[in-house]
Amino acid sequence: MTSQARALSNTSTFQTSCSVRPASLRKSVVDVRRLKKDAREKFLDELSTLVADIFQGYDRDYLAREFLASNLVSAKVLMIRNAQGALVGFNMFRGFEYEIDGRTVATFRAMAGLLPEYRGRNSMLAFSFVQAIAYKMRHPLRQISYLLCANHPSSYYLVARYAHEIWPRHEQDTPAAKFSFLKKLCATAGINFGDDSHPYVLQHGRKTHQNLDEARSWKASNKPQVQHFLHLNPNYQTGCGLVCLIPLTATNLLMSGLRFAADKLCC
Repeated sequence: MTSQARALSNTSTFQTSCSVRPASLRKSVVDVRRLKKDAREKFLDELSTLVADIFQGYDRDYLAREFLASNLVSAKVLMIRNAQGALVGFNMFRGFEYEIDGRTVATFRAMAGLLPEYRGRNSMLAFSFVQAIAYKMRHPLRQISYLLCANHPSSYYLVARYAHEIWPRHEQDTPAAKFSFLKKLCATAGINFGDDSHPYVLQHGRKTHQNLDEARSWKASNKPQVQHFLHLNPNYQTGCGLVCLIPLTATNLLMSGLRFAADKLCC
């Protein structure tokens, strides 16, 4: 099983073929912070097994630490199972609250994966939209952002094709104020990224499984978002992520949601 066939890195690949009917999959949501010890251990065992099939560098200990991270205020995981009950996909959506410049700001982070034979119309991006919108409705005046660390061209492409506003982006240089906030947000969250040559790159040693043929196919892609990712993060295959900021304003949520809905209706 290959990586482009396997992985939806942080969000998913951009395949649109529909090989399995949506009705054949069962979805449930696990509120990780509410799990008792035994249930939590069983949950981590099952999730980490699937994650290891898709990514390199994300083991069970990593997942356990992520669910105990400081400033974590929400941790929900969409679990996707086939007709036999086997776990075939997930979307791990986490919310954080930080104090920056004397005010509370919220940040969301997600990590998702789906086995290839279950891809198509069964998009998991809608789960992230719902979680973000629900929080925005509860805190309409709070500054909210989605922080993406894209380890693979597919994960950046999927978000960039729908996001009305994302930084960095291929059409426009990042405004100084946006980049400054991204640096400040990451510093507060303990994420140190960027150097003079690659200002958006985080070297963390985690990557999506990928063979040489797939790397060549991504390099040859005519998608501007993919080429922009490769320009900014040319060493992604060695375990480097592209750090991106998606402001979750009402306008960005609305416009991004409309783009996503229109694309699904056309599929």
